Amino acid sequence: MKSIARLVLGVFVGGIGLAGPVLGQVEPPVELVAGLSAESYPERVAAENALRQWAMEQGEAAWPWLLARSKGDPSPEVQERSLSVLKASVLRSLSDQRPGFVGITMAPTDVELGDEEGFGIQIRMVSPDSPAEKAGLLPQDVVTELNGEGWDGLDAADSFAARVGKMAPGTRITLGILRAGEKQEVELELGARPWSAGEYGEQRRMFMQRGGGLMFVPNDEETARDKAFQEWLDARDLEAADAVESAAD
Repeated sequence: MKSIARLVLGVFVGGIGLAGPVLGQVEPPVELVAGLSAESYPERVAAENALRQWAMEQGEAAWPWLLARSKGDPSPEVQERSLSVLKASVLRSLSDQRPGFVGITMAPTDVELGDEEGFGIQIRMVSPDSPAEKAGLLPQDVVTELNGEGWDGLDAADSFAARVGKMAPGTRITLGILRAGEKQEVELELGARPWSAGEYGEQRRMFMQRGGGLMFVPNDEETARDKAFQEWLDARDLEAADAVESAAD
């Protein structure tokens, strides 16, 4: 039974321990793999870049091989490079599944549009390098419509966020805005919600040097990305363990 369990584990993660290829598993070219452990540092870097390109082309099909190498290759450096490529590939794929993102901070009080019917959303801040900034949105602009539809209540901001969150990154939208009292239309392409927003942006506790209290600091984007990837790795380990347990039974 133990040998069966080991086989199941190897098949699940694509051959951890490098026992050999698994049916249906894709593998990079032999010369690329050899380059990861070349004596020349530039050759190793070039091989990693080539591995990234290969992983981008293969998508999820590359993950079992990368995961196996990151855990079982004899070379710690190859493990590290494989893990780095795996992380980039996984997060790229998961980003495509993130909610849509405009990149604006909305005023806490929605703005009623005077003589106009309905309500609007005042932009307080535009995030740098966001879809909103690229489209030319500015602080103090008032969003009055999303794809031709406005709002008739003070829940405009919540409704706007909910509608955008149901759209996929890459979706093109049209916003009706008021700028200095003039109506305009702005088109933009939604981005993916940053990892530091939402569930991966949970605050970290940090002890203050003086006073003995605590302050809460939100995760930065890189920390949030690390957290999301670690969650993915933990899920793979759990599934592999379940497969081993089922085989042992």
